[in-house]
Amino acid sequence: MAKANESKTASNEKQPGQLRQLFAQYAQTAKKDKLAPVLAIGLGLLALVAIATFGLISTNLDPLGSALYCVAAIVAGVLVAGIIMTRRSTAVIYAQYSNEMGRVSLVIGNITRKTYKGSNQPVAIQRPDNMVFRAIGPAGVVLIGEGSATKTKSMLEDEKRKVQRVAPGAHIEVIYCSENGDGIALAKLHNHVLKLKRKMNRAEIAVVNSRLTSLGMNLPIPKGIDPNKARAGRKL
Repeated sequence: MAKANESKTASNEKQPGQLRQLFAQYAQTAKKDKLAPVLAIGLGLLALVAIATFGLISTNLDPLGSALYCVAAIVAGVLVAGIIMTRRSTAVIYAQYSNEMGRVSLVIGNITRKTYKGSNQPVAIQRPDNMVFRAIGPAGVVLIGEGSATKTKSMLEDEKRKVQRVAPGAHIEVIYCSENGDGIALAKLHNHVLKLKRKMNRAEIAVVNSRLTSLGMNLPIPKGIDPNKARAGRKL
């Protein structure tokens, strides 16, 4: 029992906390994007000064009111800086993996932490680098393919027919991810999916997801990318 506790403690010590991971991610972003920390600090200070100045003027230098505004200004400044760094960090990660096999898994991993359901593993693979991913959410069943345009689009149509057979009536969005202008670039894919029109409610999402679970092939991600080590930051 004691050995098990020691092993658990050692395992916990090896894993850095969320804040440490966040700061490490920001540090990596600053190395690759020199403008990121400048924008984050500059806009953060601007928000801080603007709110603090407004508070001092509107409260006529009342001690309690001014103190509250100053605290709010600090929080707002930190929040603005964090938002800027998170967005720049996401852009850096997407740029880094834009030509790697399995890159769509980064986006799937992000959207399925929120309103979408699914796995960041592909539901179909045709070697060497053609694959299709699937997510179920407000926009319906979203199928995203990457690889050769001709082969991947054919695979997308095959997966679309499978979905229609298992979940007839479910709305299906088909997206091709590409960096050469034939489809949606990886850096724009996340926002593109989230901006799709709502087609299903929560109950419908749950039913469709349950029906499509049997279609998941549970295939391994290729060696080109490890989504657990290269997750893009959450948008605040």
